[in-house]
Order: sequence, then C-alpha cells, then structure tokens
Amino acid sequence: MIMTFTAGCSALKRRDGSTAGEDGSASAPTSNDIYLDFDDVLIPENMPRDKDRTFVFRIGALTAGVLVLKGRVPPDKLIDFFEGNMSRDNWRAVSSFRSPRSLLIYEKEERWCIITITEDDFDHKTRVEIWLSPKSEEMGTGLTSE
Repeated sequence: MIMTFTAGCSALKRRDGSTAGEDGSASAPTSNDIYLDFDDVLIPENMPRDKDRTFVFRIGALTAGVLVLKGRVPPDKLIDFFEGNMSRDNWRAVSSFRSPRSLLIYEKEERWCIITITEDDFDHKTRVEIWLSPKSEEMGTGLTSE
C-alpha cells in the first residue's frame, strides 16, 4: 500500500520538477502557463477560462475586454504569480490591494490591465477577472475631460 501511494505521488511531478503538493514560488512560469486572449498577460496553469463570463473583442491590433478564470488555486499564489510575471511582459505596476477581493493595477503606454482576485466561499474556487482597456487618449474618448 505504501509503495502504491509513493508511486502515485511521484506521478504528480510537474514539468518544472516540483510536485503538485510543494509550496514553490508561484511567480516562476512553468511550461503549462499560457497566453489566452491577451498576448501579453500570462495565465497560470489550472485556471480555466469561464466562457460564460468572458468578453474579449478585437478591432485591428487592439484587443480589450474581460477574461474570467476560475480554479482551485489559492488567491495568494495567484497574486504572487501575477506580481512576478506582469513585468516580464513590460507591464508597470501602478497599485495593488490585498484583501478578500484583491486588486492589481498595471499599465503600459497605451493600455490598462486590472486584475481582481476573489475566493468563492461556496465552492472554494478562486475567480480571476483580467480587464484590459485602452487608455482614453488612444480611443479619443474617455471619462475625463480636458
């Protein structure tokens, strides 16, 4: 019985060499992390897209909208993942709030990226919303007046 358990645990090794139960750094990308709808926002493995709540549109080279993910990854691990990886895609951290509903705000010259991370008490899954929007100067309209 012990040999079966040990063999089963060794099968849980990830491609980066860590096992599924280890508390390694969540910020180091693995070969399973991918880019989904936004080509400069890396998504951690085990966070599938919630197709019913995702709305992404493209106009020419512009991609914007909201990408919603839901999975069983602890919120702190997700915050560490995004804080560690957004700068690799040239995003600049503007602000962040760690709370039951965490918020990470990033910017580039022409776009904003707002990431919210919440844990659902009912199903114990974590929900991530990634909002990508052009800055108002790029679109010629916006909420601010000059």
